[in-house]
Amino acid sequence: MRGPGGGDIPVLACATCPQVAVSTGSGVGVDEPITQSVTTLPNGCRNVAVTCTSRTAGTEVNLFFSNNGVDLGTATATTMITRNLVCNANGELQLTENGVTREIDEIECISAAPACTTCTNPTLVTGSGIGVNRPVMQTRGTDTNGCATVAISCTTPAAGDDIFFFVCSIYF
Repeated sequence: MRGPGGGDIPVLACATCPQVAVSTGSGVGVDEPITQSVTTLPNGCRNVAVTCTSRTAGTEVNLFFSNNGVDLGTATATTMITRNLVCNANGELQLTENGVTREIDEIECISAAPACTTCTNPTLVTGSGIGVNRPVMQTRGTDTNGCATVAISCTTPAAGDDIFFFVCSIYF
């Protein structure tokens, strides 16, 4: 880049940081969206504001920070959390938390999985001694709130046969 006098103007390394890598699918919780807003600070260095927002208001979110696969900590808030990553003189993004500055190369945003998404299929007992036992099908699904559902059905080989279906207690 040329300056007004024709000389080269050096590009600051702290102005070259890309956005931070986002990790998903760790299985620790529900992946939540992360937005990254890049701005330039008065000193010419790049700032990347990362914001983690839960899709469900009032839910605790956790923003994990790491560098080369090493866990560097977690920030926790309700519904939304924002942290500023500042590009340093070596072209690396840094986070300062509690007076400690560390280089960050990856982040992950999760919320806890609602209890209703972690159900297992109920145990079905056949053979009560009443009539003929027929196959029972369990079909897993999800309702409009994201909660797990299980549809239980049975059929008879002949139309018009009676089906007896008893539910005593189902615990998930």
